[in-house]
Amino acid sequence: LSATDTMQVVVVNLASACTDCRIVFASDRDGNSEIYSCKVDGSDIHRLTNDTGTDDDPVWSPDHSRIAFISDRTGIPELYIMNADGSNVLRKTFSGTYSHNPTWSPDGTHVAWLSDASGEYQLMIGEPSGVTPPRAVALPANAFYDSATWSPDVTQILIQENHNELWAFEVA
Repeated sequence: LSATDTMQVVVVNLASACTDCRIVFASDRDGNSEIYSCKVDGSDIHRLTNDTGTDDDPVWSPDHSRIAFISDRTGIPELYIMNADGSNVLRKTFSGTYSHNPTWSPDGTHVAWLSDASGEYQLMIGEPSGVTPPRAVALPANAFYDSATWSPDVTQILIQENHNELWAFEVA
């Protein structure tokens, strides 16, 4: 790993030893931001995406079988989900507006992300399959929202905005 790599590290289960743990991260090491994975010691780096757009904000599904990420490969940052090995890349949003910071529910049944599809920021919650339209949750205006985190029981999402205020939303 290099100093220019961006990483999000999520510890999924402290109770079990991980014999083949991998980190997923975004890096512009090859010219533009792509998604990579590597072992926790920084070795065995695999490039998972390869396109002219910016791929960013990667996050593992709880079972590590899939990765949600944001890409502007069509011109606007949208939500994508792919298999852990980089195969089967599927675009999940078609709003034509800015999406960012995806996060998986602890049980892997939903993905939440932040979007400005309505002209104001909103929290979007959808199924990874994309079969049903995502649900939009209005957020207080006049802020830029940085991140969203699920509660362990999947009933709430905590959102941080750029002034470090935290907002909790019921989602169950």
